[in-house]
Amino acid sequence: MSDRTCLLDTNVIIYLYSNDEHDKNLIADALINEQNIVITRQVVNEICNVLIRKYSKSPADVRNVLTELKQIPVLELTDRITWKTLDLIERHHFSYWDSMLIASALENNCEILYTEDLQNGQIIENRLKIVNPFIVKRKPKQ
Repeated sequence: MSDRTCLLDTNVIIYLYSNDEHDKNLIADALINEQNIVITRQVVNEICNVLIRKYSKSPADVRNVLTELKQIPVLELTDRITWKTLDLIERHHFSYWDSMLIASALENNCEILYTEDLQNGQIIENRLKIVNPFIVKRKPKQ
């Protein structure tokens, strides 16, 4: 297990409950079990929305998912995070929701943000690394 605190984006969690992407499901499952991970209240709400809207899950099904995810610490949104979000939009031109996720990670001293929605390998404020866990590193041909 890593000592680094890692924030998971909604898409990583959703792959745990998707039957469409087996490889991504396995990677997401490994991240949940092997990393010192956290999610934000924003991610919790996005999970609910995606499961209902895209996967046609019932509210009861969504409650079951939330119960399964209870072992993951949830970072609450604060006024500081909102202000940081606006700063990130000005400086980096990320979307509002991506900026809020990044701000949450920075304000809670996360070192890694796992997401497939931002540039893999990007370092924000010299302390938060964006990692797309679904990028497969191919071995060079010999």
